[in-house]
Amino acid sequence: MMMAAMRPFSSKTPYVFDNDCLASFLWVQRIDILKSLFGENILIPSVVKDEFKKLKRTRYGWVYQLLETEISNGIFQQCHLPAVGEIAEEFKRLINGTYGKIMGKGEAAVMAWVRYNGGTVASNNLTDVVMYCKKYSLGLISTDDILCKAYLEGIISQNEGERIWDEMKRKRRVLPDYSFSEALHRFLTNAPK
Repeated sequence: MMMAAMRPFSSKTPYVFDNDCLASFLWVQRIDILKSLFGENILIPSVVKDEFKKLKRTRYGWVYQLLETEISNGIFQQCHLPAVGEIAEEFKRLINGTYGKIMGKGEAAVMAWVRYNGGTVASNNLTDVVMYCKKYSLGLISTDDILCKAYLEGIISQNEGERIWDEMKRKRRVLPDYSFSEALHRFLTNAPK
């Protein structure tokens, strides 16, 4: 009996992160996983950074500070959307619902950037981004893909993956209802998320 092929993992760089996917790793203080997998190929749109900035003066200010430190150290690269041109126009179309669904500014910035500059969309908000990514043949990864890839690369063990997955859920990160083991099985067999 032949096994299904493993889910493809986009290698198109840079990896452009939306808030939800990046937050999964920041909240559990495991950005080491992102650094190990992607090196300095991590791009954070300024719109996404601004979403985190709202935490700055709260008891969760450490999350924003962690992001700021990684940007200052040059591990995460920050990008600014241009005020005019095709990226700016696409961003406006996405946040205005031109494609049928009004997108959040973070998702819109990531998708517009990747569509016109290349790279991979890193987002957990699959209901918002999947169809757009398919339409324009954009690479797409989410937190479960990243953890599975980290396991396959020997960065984390399966038990560690379970602990990280559970901790992300405790920190209210939106992940599928199943366990990391199930996410890994789905990744290895290219089953739906």
